[in-house]
Order: sequence, then C-alpha cells, then structure tokens
Amino acid sequence: MVILRRQRDGGFGLSVKGGAEHNVPVVVSKIFKDQAVNQTGVLFVGDAILQVNGINVTTCTHDE
Repeated sequence: MVILRRQRDGGFGLSVKGGAEHNVPVVVSKIFKDQAVNQTGVLFVGDAILQVNGINVTTCTHDE
C-alpha cells in the first residue's frame, strides 16, 4: 500500500497505461522526477495499480 498526497503543482507525478479494454492491468508507465510518487521511492514503472481510494480498479478502463 502506498499513500500519496497530490501536490499543488504536478499532481501525483506519474503516468499510467493499460486498462480493461486492453485486457491488461493499469500500470505505472512513467514517474516524474521530484513529484509525489518519485519521492516515496516505493513505486516503479511497471507496477500495477490495484486500488485507488479503496476502490478496486482491476476491471476499470484506462479512462476510468
């Protein structure tokens, strides 16, 4: 579990790819330097996003 706080400038600092419409999980595709995700040091490109705010996203589309 990783808890992130959105930064005023730059959001969370990551991009994602994948989604149910592609039959693949939502995964981290890019991490931006000096942003919230990068500062945690625990998320990496290729990590699957399973939940957001306690909501299972494994069956969500990319846009969702």
